[in-house]
Amino acid sequence: MIIALNNKKDITDIEALRSRSQFKIVFDRYATSLYLSASKHVGKDNAEDIVQELMIETWKKRENIKGNSEGSIKNYLFIRLKFKIIDFFSQKPDHILWEDALPEIIQLSMNEEHDTTLLNELNKIISDSMDEMTPSELIVFKLRWEKQLSVKDTSKVLSVSSKSVMNRFSTAMKTVRQNVSSYYNEDSVAGYQLTIIALIILKLAVY
Repeated sequence: MIIALNNKKDITDIEALRSRSQFKIVFDRYATSLYLSASKHVGKDNAEDIVQELMIETWKKRENIKGNSEGSIKNYLFIRLKFKIIDFFSQKPDHILWEDALPEIIQLSMNEEHDTTLLNELNKIISDSMDEMTPSELIVFKLRWEKQLSVKDTSKVLSVSSKSVMNRFSTAMKTVRQNVSSYYNEDSVAGYQLTIIALIILKLAVY
């Protein structure tokens, strides 16, 4: 049974995902705020395109989307918006991503209340990823990530070559990257950059 649109205040986001006609409720609730948020970072025209793509993606993935205890998908939408902005910048030359996108994404992340969800998720993913690392990878990851030691200092602490440190850290990061991509079903060209930026965001927010 389809609930009448004039009762849309009583319909949760998850319920609105059940039919094409009711999906307009989700669009009406969030499109403007998503657009305003995106336009601060990518400009008005690009922001409009990104929001449109996000809404199409949300409809296609509706069966796999889980809302909060109140049936809201607000957190999901804004987290996906962040990833789509990263994806937008990643399609430009590499230096554009780091010179323009990184400050924008960090600013976006530090000012949005829904990012508590993202940070908690990334903490869990990183913790699980560390359980999958070999002992040699794990110690390097902890020194480089948790202690923020340089490659040179890490090699001195462990009495191994700098190349060995870089290889172990690269393998450890690959594990994290794969788990982040798997968790968010992320198959975009921003896969690698998404993980790195997400980790930087997490580090800035926690330490």
